[in-house]
Amino acid sequence: MKLSANTQQTRRIAHDLLSPLASLSLLLNQENHFGEEERLIANQALHRMQLLVEQLIECPEASRNPTPSKPIAIAPLLKAVVREQVIALGATPKKTLKLNLPDLRFTVRCRVQPLVFECVISNLIGNAIAAANEKPLEVWVSLTCHGPRAVVTVTDNGPGIPEVVLKYYEKGVPYSTKKGGHGLGLLSARSIALGWKGCLRISTQKHGTSIILELPLTNKEGNQ
Repeated sequence: MKLSANTQQTRRIAHDLLSPLASLSLLLNQENHFGEEERLIANQALHRMQLLVEQLIECPEASRNPTPSKPIAIAPLLKAVVREQVIALGATPKKTLKLNLPDLRFTVRCRVQPLVFECVISNLIGNAIAAANEKPLEVWVSLTCHGPRAVVTVTDNGPGIPEVVLKYYEKGVPYSTKKGGHGLGLLSARSIALGWKGCLRISTQKHGTSIILELPLTNKEGNQ
């Protein structure tokens, strides 16, 4: 059954709410009192949720007149999302998250919507972290440039994505092997990437998965 544009938008935004909610849940369940950095992360996640809820409420109008994407420096957005996830992990044993931004800073600009970009990256990192279950896990997030494209890669050393999930993904059908999962995350990310004239690729083996998000670079001075 084909879903209407409004229904698809509603499901995507509702799904995007799960990641910041999970971050807040982990923070609030830590025994230690909030420090300044933890408070900052909580406020950022809350702000993201507030904006998502506003989009959800205004969904019919938003789907007819989507917010035009504009050239944005994506390295600071990546740093913010990774920092949020690192703080949320806290002292979780055997799980680490690393970010590699090789002297790119504000020079890498892409035509994206900041809130949506953060949600996509947050979901991809969340999927990588969840893949390990109780096993030791490392997740690497990197930003590089290849010709006219920026490449964001989220890599983990988990068990890999099941073949059945990949088959459904290629068909554009939601499917998940996770308890309570809906299989919307990767499909949503791919749809968003295509809307930004980019692409989302998956490279997976038994000992790890890489999700590669490619976006066209925009370096016009007038848009900085």
